[in-house]
Amino acid sequence: MEAKIRKQKFLEKQINLGIKLVIDSDKLRYHIRPSDIKIKSGGMIGKFGKAELECSAALLVKFFQAKGKWTGFNISELKLFYETKIQKNIEETFEEAIFGLFSWWFDDAMHGQWREPLPCVVQDTDGIFYITEYFITRCIQ
Repeated sequence: MEAKIRKQKFLEKQINLGIKLVIDSDKLRYHIRPSDIKIKSGGMIGKFGKAELECSAALLVKFFQAKGKWTGFNISELKLFYETKIQKNIEETFEEAIFGLFSWWFDDAMHGQWREPLPCVVQDTDGIFYITEYFITRCIQ
C-alpha cells in the first residue's frame, strides 16, 4: 500500500510540474505508437539540437519499438537491450548511448557548459523510468 501511495504522489508531482508521462496500459494506449516514429540511418537528426542527444533518443525509440508499447522500464532493461540488440559494430558505451536524456551533461560546444536534461525521461521513487509526452512530440516532428 505504501508503494502505491508513493507512486500516486510521484504522479501528482509530475502533473503539477506540467510533465505528462506516457504509459500504455491494457485499457489505454497513447495515440502515437513507438512504430509511428521513423529513425533514419543518421538517427534523429535535428530533433533535439545535439547529435549525442539524438543518438540517445534513437536508442530509446528502438527500445520501445521492440516492446511494442510505451511502458515504464528500469536502467538494467535498457542496458540489456542495448548490449544485445544495438551495440554490435558500435564503439560507444552504454553510458554514451544514454547521454543527456537521463541526467545533466556537459556541452563542449563553443564555451562549454553543463546542461540540464530535457524533460524526456522521468524516474519515479521506485527507480522506474517513464517517457514523457515531450519526448514523443520531439521524436515525431
